[in-house]
Amino acid sequence: MPRPLQSHPAAPGIFSIRSVAAPASGPAASLVPRAVGNAPVITAIWMAGMPCYGGQAPQGITEVLTAQERGVIASDHARYGNALNDPERIVNIDPEQAKAHVSYRALCTQFQRPGSFCVRHAEGGDLILVHRSRSALSPAQLVRTPLQLSAAGWQLQVADNASPAWSAVRGRHFQTLQALKAALPPGMREVHAISVGDPDISHL
Repeated sequence: MPRPLQSHPAAPGIFSIRSVAAPASGPAASLVPRAVGNAPVITAIWMAGMPCYGGQAPQGITEVLTAQERGVIASDHARYGNALNDPERIVNIDPEQAKAHVSYRALCTQFQRPGSFCVRHAEGGDLILVHRSRSALSPAQLVRTPLQLSAAGWQLQVADNASPAWSAVRGRHFQTLQALKAALPPGMREVHAISVGDPDISHL
């Protein structure tokens, strides 16, 4: 029987439901995941529309996504069209692709305030810090700053023309990403739902 809907805490409008179906039979039965009682488990992901797809996407948001995430969003938008923007519509999405929508919706709803930031993987796999500018010269612009890891620790490659507020991290090395994040200019707010934490570097 169906289990209660569970909403994703980071992305409004995305729900999952696990159902325990009747026992399968036949040659393919052994390939179906099993729950208690030997019945197959089916997980469905349902998503209510949200006005943030296609032409309604907030400025610069897709630049923060990985290439794989951008591909999923573009593919589903081509498939469902404006239904993705309509809160009154519900669509069923591939569970394997749901994570891309979680990241995208978290960006759309939580990354609009100047000073918002996250650590993400760049196309080449390296980490970058992305933040919404608070500068009067470039309000709300998305700024991408490379992160470099060496034997001395993590270093943020702060631009030469960055404001004095970034002096606390300019040219410094930090043993952990968490320590670096804590030294960012006052008022910066991390969007944890889409931000990378400290990786395992014990092999270095």
